[in-house]
Amino acid sequence: MKAIYKIKGMSCSSCVLKIESILKDISGVSHVSVNLALENVAIEYDDSISPTLFKSILKKSGFELIIDAEQKKSIVSDSEQSLKFKLILTLFFGLPLFIFSMYEMMNEIKISNFSLIFQFIFTTIIMIIGREFHIIGFNAILRLKPDMNSLIFIGTSAAYFYSIISSINLYYNFKINGFDHLYFESAGIIIVFITIGRFLEHKAKFNTKKSLINLLKKAPITGFIEKDGDWIETNIKDIKIGTWVLVKPGGQVPVDGIIMEGHSFVDESAITGESNPIEKKTGDKVLSASINGNGRLIVQAETLGKDTLFSRIIQLVEQTQATKAPIQNIVDKISYVFVPTVCLLGTISSIFWFWYSSDLSFSLNILISVLIIACPCALGLATPTAILVGTGLAAEKGIHFKSAKILQIMHKIDTVVLDKTGTLTKGNMYVSDIYTKRTEDDFLEILFSVENNTDHPYAKAITNYSKDKKINRLKCSDIETIPGQGILGTIEGNNIFIGKIEYIIDRKIEIPDNAIKKDTNLRRQGKSIMHCSSDKNWIGLVALEDEIKPESEQTVYNLMKSGLEVWMLSGDNEITTKHTANLLGIKNVVYDILPKGKSDLIKKLQSEGKIVAMIGDGINDAPAIAQSDIGISIGSGTDVAIETSDVVLINQKITSILEALHLSKKIIKKINQNLFWAFIYNIVSIPVAMGILFLYNGFLLNPMIAGITMTLSSLSIVCNTLLLKK
Repeated sequence: MKAIYKIKGMSCSSCVLKIESILKDISGVSHVSVNLALENVAIEYDDSISPTLFKSILKKSGFELIIDAEQKKSIVSDSEQSLKFKLILTLFFGLPLFIFSMYEMMNEIKISNFSLIFQFIFTTIIMIIGREFHIIGFNAILRLKPDMNSLIFIGTSAAYFYSIISSINLYYNFKINGFDHLYFESAGIIIVFITIGRFLEHKAKFNTKKSLINLLKKAPITGFIEKDGDWIETNIKDIKIGTWVLVKPGGQVPVDGIIMEGHSFVDESAITGESNPIEKKTGDKVLSASINGNGRLIVQAETLGKDTLFSRIIQLVEQTQATKAPIQNIVDKISYVFVPTVCLLGTISSIFWFWYSSDLSFSLNILISVLIIACPCALGLATPTAILVGTGLAAEKGIHFKSAKILQIMHKIDTVVLDKTGTLTKGNMYVSDIYTKRTEDDFLEILFSVENNTDHPYAKAITNYSKDKKINRLKCSDIETIPGQGILGTIEGNNIFIGKIEYIIDRKIEIPDNAIKKDTNLRRQGKSIMHCSSDKNWIGLVALEDEIKPESEQTVYNLMKSGLEVWMLSGDNEITTKHTANLLGIKNVVYDILPKGKSDLIKKLQSEGKIVAMIGDGINDAPAIAQSDIGISIGSGTDVAIETSDVVLINQKITSILEALHLSKKIIKKINQNLFWAFIYNIVSIPVAMGILFLYNGFLLNPMIAGITMTLSSLSIVCNTLLLKK
């Protein structure tokens, strides 16, 4: 079983590895992936395990797993309200503390008894408000797995309790050496700025989720069904398969289904990202979450709820955002040892400065600054926030990546292999010519009766043509599809074959000379030819034509212009395939190729060190798509497409290939930027906090400034990621 749960209590990237480690230790758990930006965990586990076990084990470690569905819905708003309330309280007490402390510091006013009491009371209140940092941080230390909260706990507690001892020393004039400074304001203001940072970070992270949230908002809730002669609005949960549903002008389609009555233009942008309305009439399929135009439609429900294409798209986006890019695993491991390393550096530098200066206050300042300025949060947010924003933007354009790993690989692609039919061409084949020994209607009866049993584009063209001509369908049995060759069937005891001329010739069936001549002429026109035989007799041929998509030529040109090697594959004949390739400017062409041959070609290209993307319909090209480094299904949106491919282009536009490649490069570039700045921040700031500049120019970092800097580092990573939307 696989499930995604919301989780509370995570503060930094070290929490990620900690939670994964805890859950992976549970017997029966096969995979765990924690996403800091989404604040969730994806778990694959045996059906015998109850989620309450995860909840109870994580609770002991200071994390809360949200299982209940209603809680999941309210967790975002509750978390924001809680943070907002804490922010208001900390600001109410923190601003007076900050102003008072700065006034005394800038005017070099001697510490008075009033100042001692004022700072103590206000700081204590702030420490109580921010007690969550201390509780979680302290528990993490007890478990020997310190995290970001542990750094805050140690730093602010050291400042607070040192200040209490100093206050007693100053108030009663005990003259204890080293306890003559106050750091109340540091402890309090650090909590204030971290609370501000957490609130702003929460808001920024919420903005990274907006694309998915907007997608979820488009999910239909109700539909109109007929009851006692009237159309009654009802919850979609009450609609059954086969039910007729009314879609009013301007209304939302609540189900995937077939139009039984009506004509309209339908906006499918929620699914495909394409804003232009599509004409729909009786017999056409409509998709859930589409918006009806001015016409009135009656739709028969075929798929409902979580089984609709729209719902599966949402599931796909959520699952993708819950996965990790390979680079994130390295970052998580670094973050796991980051906090203990910072604690060690803080302790060593504090001891050194106490030895060097014999000043306890000075060495404490160093310790607090090092602990507070260190920021594993920036490292933890660098990758998942970019994945979150990027996949959301892709979904809005009808592009769906199946995992974060795919994004990291895709920007390295150097070879693109394209299937011809349905990818470079429209895939809407139509019958253009018929040549037969029999009457056209008799010949079509045989073709229709056999081809009606398959969904191949050629078969659909023949079926649609026969239906338009109102051709009778005969009983056909023993259907067998021969991949890359054709189809067999039995009608009235006769063995019928429909397919390639080569197969007919191999079976030693004689084809009339004029039929071969006709075949050659039609191929030169770029048409696909299918021959038909009954037992050992040739009975006719049918020519099928397909149009090249208007955007195919420009897309191929842009792919080659960007330095990619482009190939075109087709099971069609040499003349027809090369005709299409010449029109598109593709030099690398393979024709008469079977599904296994496509897969073998991909292997050959990979053996040459190339990173290959295979683009096809996700059904006939499944072996090649599975073999490629990146498998891309264009347009179909079927179960096979979603299962076999790494990227699904729902909108059927080949230009989306370019958009997907461009977006993956932008996302990886943004991840690299984020990681660079996160590492640079820590590499530069920690030595400064350790007092390295003090040796040269006397500069000493104030713990309050350290708190502000740490807050801004995390916030800057999230804000930089949001620039992806520009």
